[in-house]
Amino acid sequence: HPFLRFIEVTALLLRSEKKLVQTMMPPELAKSVFVKVILGLVQMFWGCGDELLKLQLKHRDPIFGVTILLDVWGTLQPQLPDFDKIFSEWGEENFDDIDDGAEEEITPLLAFNHALEHTIRQSFFLFEDLIKNDPLKSLPNDGTVHPLTSKSINYLVSLHQYQAFVVQLLPGLIIKKRFPEFVRNVLRKLYDKIFQKSKKGNDALANIFRLNNLYFVWKMLKTTQLEEFAGESEVKKYSLAVEKERSVYIQSWDSVRAYLDESWRPSSSKMKKVTSLVVKKSKANQIFKDRFSGFNSEMKELFETQQQFYISDVELRNQLRAALKQLVIPDYEKILELTKEVNFSKKNVENYIKYKPSTLDQMFDHFFEGKFTGKGKNRIKKTFRL
Repeated sequence: HPFLRFIEVTALLLRSEKKLVQTMMPPELAKSVFVKVILGLVQMFWGCGDELLKLQLKHRDPIFGVTILLDVWGTLQPQLPDFDKIFSEWGEENFDDIDDGAEEEITPLLAFNHALEHTIRQSFFLFEDLIKNDPLKSLPNDGTVHPLTSKSINYLVSLHQYQAFVVQLLPGLIIKKRFPEFVRNVLRKLYDKIFQKSKKGNDALANIFRLNNLYFVWKMLKTTQLEEFAGESEVKKYSLAVEKERSVYIQSWDSVRAYLDESWRPSSSKMKKVTSLVVKKSKANQIFKDRFSGFNSEMKELFETQQQFYISDVELRNQLRAALKQLVIPDYEKILELTKEVNFSKKNVENYIKYKPSTLDQMFDHFFEGKFTGKGKNRIKKTFRL
């Protein structure tokens, strides 16, 4: 940021001007000449610094805003002793009008440092409030990771890089506990916000949204150094929540699995006896037709819905796809084998057996891609060879 260079240039100019005045002016005039020479520079520094604080505090990207302020603070600290010495020896009373709000007589650069520290601390509190009062109430239509979730975690990751500065600016009596406490506060607020936001969608969308967002936080904690600051209990809370949402998602497929349930299937020997009787054969055939019709209807609807959801994490996406394949395809293959023993439909068998196992496998591979497409009667048929 240009202001970082401005700090270094200001320090260099002040030292140079002081040395020059001391060399060229008699002692009785040196002080007043020095003040006149640097007054414009000091006023410019204060004005630019004040504008910087206002802009960064209100910056639409809080990560960028706070990191700029922390960079400025880190650059300024080594210069403060020289600044303070120059002004305290050479007329700090001549600059009192620059910061009218100062409660004590301090040098201009020290006054700016106080304002800078106050602004940084204020940005920490404002960020926590941003999580609590986030104005975006609707869920992403694809249930993906919410901007607030990614922004919050990336904010913590960025602060971790400035940890040496941050711990000196956060409130708290014990320095080493300041950053961990801040991290845990953010994670707790974010956890509550994820569940609060999920209530804005239907059950399926809410489940995918929670799974996406909770998994994102958990994985970021596990793959960055934030884990040690978050603490075991917070990491475990997110981990357990992820597993719960994963289970809820798998359970949402019970309606499909019901059509593949083994409890309704007669054994091979019983099937032969059943098919020998016209009445019972008709009943068995209808069971097959109902099961396949129900399965086809559920799969069509779920295919259209699930491929619209988006899971950005490749590992999580592949895990869910694999789980669904294992959940559905083996039982579906068994029911297909069973139909070889029973000619349940003399005509139009393809109206009931619409999917090959390989087709189901391909369909699952298109889940969670975030494709927003209209529901078309022949969409699946156009996409896959049935």
